Amino acid sequence: MVSYFSRGDPMTFARVRTIMISKPFATGVALVFFLFAGLYLGYQQGLEDGREAIRKIRLKPTANSIELLGTTEAELVEILQLNDPLERGRLLAAKFQTLGPDSLSEVLDAYDVVFFELGDFEFEMLATWWARFDPRAAFDFTRTYWAAANNGVVQAVLRQWASTDPTAAKEALLFAGSDPENPDPWINALVTGWDESGYPGVYDFVIELGPGFHRQRALMQLTQRQMRRDGPDATIAWAESLPTGKRNGTLKLNAFRRVAGALAQENPEAAAAFTLKYYSSPYGQDLPSWVGRRWSFYEPELALEWLSTLPEGKNRDKGVEDTFIAWDRRDRESVMDWASQQDLEAEWFQPALSHYARRVALTDINQGLELAGYVHHPEYRMMTVGKIVRNWLTYDPLEARKWLKNSDLTIKERALVLRQVAPEAAE
Repeated sequence: MVSYFSRGDPMTFARVRTIMISKPFATGVALVFFLFAGLYLGYQQGLEDGREAIRKIRLKPTANSIELLGTTEAELVEILQLNDPLERGRLLAAKFQTLGPDSLSEVLDAYDVVFFELGDFEFEMLATWWARFDPRAAFDFTRTYWAAANNGVVQAVLRQWASTDPTAAKEALLFAGSDPENPDPWINALVTGWDESGYPGVYDFVIELGPGFHRQRALMQLTQRQMRRDGPDATIAWAESLPTGKRNGTLKLNAFRRVAGALAQENPEAAAAFTLKYYSSPYGQDLPSWVGRRWSFYEPELALEWLSTLPEGKNRDKGVEDTFIAWDRRDRESVMDWASQQDLEAEWFQPALSHYARRVALTDINQGLELAGYVHHPEYRMMTVGKIVRNWLTYDPLEARKWLKNSDLTIKERALVLRQVAPEAAE
């Protein structure tokens, strides 16, 4: 038999062959289409059934699990399955207020029925309630049950424990293997609960932490709590009563800084008076900076105006610079507008002018260099010019080197700008 295609038009054969080759491709396109259509429809269905899905996922797929529970467990499970977290928290807190230590087993059974994620707030509430009557068991629970092995849950136990027995809470924290690399959130919880308890010794514990970040954080925490609770006068009196001398000098200095910062948030006038009182003392270092930075959160112009009245020196310079930078980070437009209206010759403004000139140079190199020319402070002049020119060298090295060559900078100063060593002068 003679094939149809052998007798027909060769183009017909090509067209049929093309159609035959295209079928797998068309099938693939259809599969992809139906896959994405299915995903989209599933997503839409998920949105529609979202609230019910949340309720279902919180319940483990255990047959007749609720029916096997007693009244207390069933009530807790019903609360823990609610969709609204605020309502869930409100009802859970009210329920815990009615339960005593003899209900622990029932409570844990209820928690075991419901599905949780790591560190859910319901575990913090459980930990706080449990730590009221058996904090050690609650603490061990946070280290063995995966969903409770979260810093927030551990903090809830330690804070509650420290409010009733701070010494035992401290020993448990240290026994758990706390070290300078890890325990910061745990230490904060311990210090907070201890301070809430009214038991003596919390300040001694903070001192025993030794120099470093954790003691400074704990000092800030205690200072702010004391400021709100006892007021400025009592907080200042506490800082002034701290021991002096070589061994305790750093501790007292750090305490003074944190008192100044806390005062600036509550009463900037009192903070200013406190700073001026100790301005020239060993405990006055960086007080203008601590006050200025905190004050700049809500009255930056007044903060800088106050700094301008302080005696000249490194203490004031650092305060002006840090306050200007803190304001710049929050509201660049306002701080640049304010700086443009200042007296460029004013001595107190030099640290802020240095930062202002560098900011302007990022968008207008000529104006930035012009402003840098007004910086005559010996410590800020070369820093300002150096940072502007080194940044300029990254995108226009020819013009930057030309300007440097024609500037009035000395050979040594040009070398400093380029971070090079100036050649020795000829004999």
